[in-house]
Amino acid sequence: MAASVKAQTLVSLREYVAALDVCAFSAGSLAEPAELVKYALEEAALTASDQAREVLTSLIPVLFFTGKLSLSAIKEGAALAAGRLADLTLDAPDAADHLAFSLAWLVLERVLPEEDVLAGGAAAGSGASSLNTRVEEYLTGSAPLPLYQLRRAYAEVVDVFLRSFDFGSLAHGVAEMHARHANPQLVRKLLQRAVSVPRAQQRWLADALVAAAGKLVSHTDVEAGVRAFLFEIAAIAREQDVPLAAAEAAGAAVIAHAAAAGVLSPASVSPSSAPHGAAASCLSLAGANFSAARAAAEGASASAESPAAASDAVISALWGGDLSIAAITEQADAVTARAVAAAAASAAAGDADEHLEETAAAAGALLAQPSHARILAACCFKAAHAAASADAPAVGAVSRWLIFLANTRRIAPADVAAGARAFCVRTSTLAAAEPAGALRLLEALCRCGVLPHAALAEIVREVEDSTEDEEEVGPHAAGPGTPLERGLVALRDSLPRVRAL
Repeated sequence: MAASVKAQTLVSLREYVAALDVCAFSAGSLAEPAELVKYALEEAALTASDQAREVLTSLIPVLFFTGKLSLSAIKEGAALAAGRLADLTLDAPDAADHLAFSLAWLVLERVLPEEDVLAGGAAAGSGASSLNTRVEEYLTGSAPLPLYQLRRAYAEVVDVFLRSFDFGSLAHGVAEMHARHANPQLVRKLLQRAVSVPRAQQRWLADALVAAAGKLVSHTDVEAGVRAFLFEIAAIAREQDVPLAAAEAAGAAVIAHAAAAGVLSPASVSPSSAPHGAAASCLSLAGANFSAARAAAEGASASAESPAAASDAVISALWGGDLSIAAITEQADAVTARAVAAAAASAAAGDADEHLEETAAAAGALLAQPSHARILAACCFKAAHAAASADAPAVGAVSRWLIFLANTRRIAPADVAAGARAFCVRTSTLAAAEPAGALRLLEALCRCGVLPHAALAEIVREVEDSTEDEEEVGPHAAGPGTPLERGLVALRDSLPRVRAL
């Protein structure tokens, strides 16, 4: 029987490495959880593939966070694998280093306490000292552990999303990493980032989580990432210098949103499944938020034409006045179009600037929140970009309007810069895009001091970073970089260093 379980488990492990599908594990593979951990760690120690080692090791936290492995099974399995180190080394001379790599990974993922790893290392016999030393080297950074790099990379992907207001940037960043086995880290980072941003941006992060589910990450990844966040919520609050209650509230808002959208099962967000008090408090709050939102949206949900519409009604009630990026962008596009149309009417009447005060008032609700103002600025760049040429009336209209908003202190120069950066980063990889209108708007803002030279230089740097790995194709691909990137570089180099307002 033992030989049969081992064979079945090894087949499941190898299928997982090939397909990254936790469903590859049959009931038989999970019947002996400690043995599963042992075989996963042994396979990771024996393989010569760094990628396979990461995949096998990262499977253990996924199974732990989704309730398929217990801490005691992981401890026992790790000790069993360490006890076979001498035999493993006969087959793979680097087995001790590889096993230390996996054990350090599990410690960093908070699924195996460091003291248990070091105590379990004693099972390695004569190799205990070197195994424990190597584990310490991985944990202290003396030896490279890719999990650190993966976490930093996912954090940057999330930050770029918050700067660009674009789900496409999120998908692009995740695809570029080629690390599907680490996708729970994306979910974890979305929740972690929600702890330290305003509530409006918490809504955006929740939208991003739902958009990612089933497309960028599996529902199992979502559950594992949420549980990983809950396990370390107190540590996250300390690291970000945020009260624990605020961290719990932020996590609860995003988790309730995910549950309302159907990407988290009710069982996975039950307080009874929480690993400790802070996690239980967060999940209790998420449940209360969800129940209150569902009750508030009862009428709209009942008359909804589809389950998706009913879900949207609950999500809308959950966030109150906080809008999704799509809704804010729709409003900003409408206000920008109104400003352009009013400018045309004023110009026809002989006064090109008569409309400015009126259209600024129309944008008042958007300008009241910096995050919304940034999206409005990005929509102005989008309107200039869509113009037929740099001399088109729309370019002059949005230019005068943005400068008026900045000069009358309705929009901060920093928010104009953020909107410009969001537009440029989002548009930078479009090889065939003709950027004349957007570049003319940037130039006007720089020359009048709304956009300082340092902000333009930062935009250029971000665009260069976002396009450095892109392969240019098509008739507009003359020279390195996209047309927008080349135009930005030329603009930066040609303009004097104008101070900000």
